[in-house]
Amino acid sequence: MPNDVPDSYWKALMHFAQQVGAEDEVNRSPARLMNPEDQQWLQEAMSQLIKDTDPVLRMKKELEKLSKIDFYSPTEEEIDRGVEALSMIEELACDVDVACDFFKVGGLRMLAPLIASPAAPFRTQAAAVVGQLCQNNPDAQTQILDAKMLPLLLESVVNDADGEVKAKALYGVSCLVRGNERGSAEFRGLNGFDYLVRAVQCDPDNQRLVTKSAFLTAQLARQEENKDAIISAGIADHLAALLLLLPSDHQGSEHVIDALAEILTHPSDLTSTDQLALINFLEERIKSTDLHEDERRPVEKLLKILNADHE
Repeated sequence: MPNDVPDSYWKALMHFAQQVGAEDEVNRSPARLMNPEDQQWLQEAMSQLIKDTDPVLRMKKELEKLSKIDFYSPTEEEIDRGVEALSMIEELACDVDVACDFFKVGGLRMLAPLIASPAAPFRTQAAAVVGQLCQNNPDAQTQILDAKMLPLLLESVVNDADGEVKAKALYGVSCLVRGNERGSAEFRGLNGFDYLVRAVQCDPDNQRLVTKSAFLTAQLARQEENKDAIISAGIADHLAALLLLLPSDHQGSEHVIDALAEILTHPSDLTSTDQLALINFLEERIKSTDLHEDERRPVEKLLKILNADHE
């Protein structure tokens, strides 16, 4: 038969047919050669199956759609097609092996133009793709870092006019630098913690941005080599001030407290915060009956640090 269908697919089909034949005692018939018409039909059916289900071929198909779009002056119809293609790529990239194939088939060259596009939906979805590609994937993280994508994402976090783009760009940054020694070092070298402070200062009402910023700060604060950069950026005072301003039900409060508990070692680490107000806030929070144990621990840790001078 024609060889555009990989052997693995034919072997899988043969195994399936043998299983079904072995289980069908009623309709079992002697094996015989297929006629040319049946062979052609089966070949075409298998080829179509591969096109519809093989993740690498699907990735290529979506990238081909993107290659036909002008990212810098797209029509509404092109934006819809492009976002649909990027959403499918993001879904396919959930598989680490397929995420690596994204780079092999030339997807990387499209990311920077998409993030620079005047169309916010392209910027949003491209940043989401970066995050998905880099999620627990050191090879993808290396490729993205080599392509100098980290500075582009950080600029988007602070300067993009669209709040959804900011949040997705920060998601991309987080997936790129967490657990990656080189990514973390480049983040520090770019004064990444300053970007986090500026992002929250400029858009404190963006709950997703605040939450992701605090989460990333907490994660990076667990690495000793990041502590000096965090203190230098004055993040602790900014987070403390933000915490006192957030509504009690703000989804980011838990991550802000977690970040502060990781950053602070002594009350003197806070230089401009009303520490009494912060202590009162935390004491009220600890009284909450619906506070889970994993939420209670950082509150207790932070209170112990803040009360160190009074023990």
